[in-house]
Amino acid sequence: MTQDLQQTVDCALDICEGMSVSIIATSPAGNILSLNQATSKLLGYSKKELIGQPIAVIFKPTEVPVPGSSLESLTTESLARNVEKVYLSKSGKKIIVLLSISPIRDGKGEVTGKLYIAQDITDRKRAERDLQRSEKKFRQLAETVNAAAFIYQGRQLRYVNSQTIAITGYTREELLSADLYDLIDPEFRSVVKNWAKISPQQENTNSKYELQIVDKNGEKLWIEATVDAIKFERKLSILVTGFDISDRKQAELELATSLSLLKATIESTADGILAVDSQGKIVSFNHKFAQMWQVPYFLLDSRDNSQVWGFAANHLKYPEIFLNGTRELFDRPEAESYDIIEFKDGRIFERLSLPQRTGGKITGRVFSFRDVTQRLRSEEELRKSEERFNLLTRATNDAVWDFDLLKNEYWLSEEFDKVFGYKLNEYRTIELKSWRQNIHPEERERVVASFNEAMAGGAQCWSEEYSFRRADGGYVFVLDRGYIIRSDSGQAVRAIGTMMDITQRKQAEEIIRYQAVYDQLTGLPNRILFNERLLAALKQAQKTNKMLAVMFLDLDRFKKINDTLGHAAGDRLLESFAGRIGDTLRSTDTVARWGGDEFTVLLPDIHSREDAIKTAQRILDKLKPAFKIEAQPLHVSSSIGIALYPDDGEDAETLVKNADAALYRAKERGRNNYQFYTATMNPQGSQLLTLESRLHEALERGEFEVYFQPKVNINTWKIQGMEALVRWQHPEFGLVAPGTFIPMAEENGLIVPIGEWVLKTACAQNKAWQDALHPDLRIAVNFSARQFQQFNLVKMVANCLEETNLSPKYLEVEITESTAIQDVEYTIKILRELQDMGVQIALDDFGTGYCSLNYLKKFPLHILKIDKSFVSELTTDTRQRAIANAVATLGRDLNLSVVAEGVENKEQLECLRTLHCQEIQGYYLVGRYQQ
Repeated sequence: MTQDLQQTVDCALDICEGMSVSIIATSPAGNILSLNQATSKLLGYSKKELIGQPIAVIFKPTEVPVPGSSLESLTTESLARNVEKVYLSKSGKKIIVLLSISPIRDGKGEVTGKLYIAQDITDRKRAERDLQRSEKKFRQLAETVNAAAFIYQGRQLRYVNSQTIAITGYTREELLSADLYDLIDPEFRSVVKNWAKISPQQENTNSKYELQIVDKNGEKLWIEATVDAIKFERKLSILVTGFDISDRKQAELELATSLSLLKATIESTADGILAVDSQGKIVSFNHKFAQMWQVPYFLLDSRDNSQVWGFAANHLKYPEIFLNGTRELFDRPEAESYDIIEFKDGRIFERLSLPQRTGGKITGRVFSFRDVTQRLRSEEELRKSEERFNLLTRATNDAVWDFDLLKNEYWLSEEFDKVFGYKLNEYRTIELKSWRQNIHPEERERVVASFNEAMAGGAQCWSEEYSFRRADGGYVFVLDRGYIIRSDSGQAVRAIGTMMDITQRKQAEEIIRYQAVYDQLTGLPNRILFNERLLAALKQAQKTNKMLAVMFLDLDRFKKINDTLGHAAGDRLLESFAGRIGDTLRSTDTVARWGGDEFTVLLPDIHSREDAIKTAQRILDKLKPAFKIEAQPLHVSSSIGIALYPDDGEDAETLVKNADAALYRAKERGRNNYQFYTATMNPQGSQLLTLESRLHEALERGEFEVYFQPKVNINTWKIQGMEALVRWQHPEFGLVAPGTFIPMAEENGLIVPIGEWVLKTACAQNKAWQDALHPDLRIAVNFSARQFQQFNLVKMVANCLEETNLSPKYLEVEITESTAIQDVEYTIKILRELQDMGVQIALDDFGTGYCSLNYLKKFPLHILKIDKSFVSELTTDTRQRAIANAVATLGRDLNLSVVAEGVENKEQLECLRTLHCQEIQGYYLVGRYQQ
């Protein structure tokens, strides 16, 4: 801020040098501090001769302003008046001047000096005297003086001299015929109006006025007018003699503006400013200085620098260093200094000190103080933050990136070189277009659009998976995640993130994705993919009004072959069987392995029942030649059930169910044949209707029971928890299978009250076990899709926990992945609410229904369960083992507990142990605990 102050003072001095009026600045004691070139020219002195001299040296002795005089009292006014005085030049010549004296004030308003502004009016005064001597000589003199002169009567001009014509731009004729008021600025016409009251007796008073006149072009000019009442052409007239003072008025305006700017600048700055004279005495200060140093104003007003410095030093950590440094500055007047000052309260100031010069002479010193406490703390925090960032980038195996959107620079950590094989420049920066170019062409548009959308919108985070090109030209899968930093206006200015190589994970996903919809033994679509194709074919058939057929078939007496020759031979037979069926079908048809030795066939776009018959017969014919398994010829036949759309059903579930019913009719007819579905093939229909009606009363009658299946630590054999399984003990039909009554309950909505009863019963039982013998025992309860969608699910769970006094951390809620992805946003919301309550979340049947890996990272899960369909073939099928291994690996990588279901033998147990599975369930545990 001291430099700004110096620049403002220099600017004021430059203004003074360019003025035609005399300007002198003095100290409070009256010694001359500075003068402009016009003063030297007027008085004949050089600047060096006058600086330091008392102001009285330039006045006529009787004209010197003394304390108490009317002129001296003007210094207390904010604006001085014009007074005529007499200066004495170096040669003794008397110079009549029009003098104004203004105070120079500091930031507090205290007077710290005086400013003398004088205009030489000697010639004017001489002309005025001559003009007053004789009207006879008036016209001649008026034309020779360097002043405008005109006479008017009423408002009619009677005489104008050449100077009046020159400054107004009018001709003499125009002026003599003009209204006086046309020459006067409207603001001053009331002043001119009062001139008519001047009487001849006042002619020697030389009344003076400053006003503006308007020239022919409309420009305004300042004049200083002397007004007298005279006799002209034997009539009472007003004589006006005016000098152009526009330059002086402009100079005064610019000087006032400069001083006002200086004062405003000093007071508005955030820095504390202190000015002292060459002896160290306080000359001026701003309010910020007093505030920063907490110095009382009475001390500052006393100007006692020793007391002020002493008081200030008491606030500092190292007062002696501060005081010694200050003293050294006064011993070296021309020195500039900068240092850091630490306060006891923790504040830190920068101090800058510059010498103050007036007329080339050092007259004092200016100090500026700036509070840099927050800045230094921020710099230290930034340094620590950068250090932590550097440590983080070295610690992670991921490539860390930092994108400056304002500079369009993309910084990458050294790990980027290791992961992708590039060698970056020493600044480790690339342009953003290089990143874009390395994205796989098929994904580039999507990824870039996603990135731009995140930057332009209000998102805080960005994440995408895509293929990125390595230096060797190959591509790797990456998970690119970033955090977006925005300005106060919301504009994205920076983004920081990581690029993780997820190639192995993507490969595992591909395996699981394939396994989810294809049978691993035969390579055929499984029931999931079959259902998808059937649904699509039904939509097309509805649009085109065409028929389609669904076939359900199996191998006759396959179980006997499997038991006799073994599972390996049975698998090879299934592979060969699947191949022969495929050979009989069109490219638009689908054959799928439904499970075990059951297969389904979809025949879309058929024209008649005969098309289905021809295909069924081709299959039967294709199976007639013997299969060669284990070097033995095997003759195998098949039974086939057929259901037609739309005759036998209009939805996928009905068509498959009816084709299955037709299959059993084919078996009843001696196998090795096909049968079409008829309504009489559902002998169990009436029984199912009876069960459904009884289901409404089962809960009230207490016919439901909860069975508990233990979950055991695979290494310690300690029971970690139980899974609650609901069963229906019907008084007439006996134990009804869950697969029979649960779908009914789902459909009619009874699953909601049944599920609540199961939850409450399981929680109460678990609490009883905890109190009796196992305080850390957990209980797992399955939630069906219909249950999970009930509006008050979270409240219901909370009520059950409260009623049974079971801590939420001992409850595990299990949902299948098909339930989870029905409404992803709703699932995330409910699971997070349960998680916030303390409940554990388990994902059941993982990998069997849907490829939910994309959602897996979004759900707040704690437990991942390997489905029993994968466990059952762990020891016999390497591909099934690969799937189980992939699931276990994903679980560990996502920090989830991994539980395997359906463990039935020791071989499966040992295999799961090598896969680092933590817990197991299954019938093998029953035999183990019985032993």
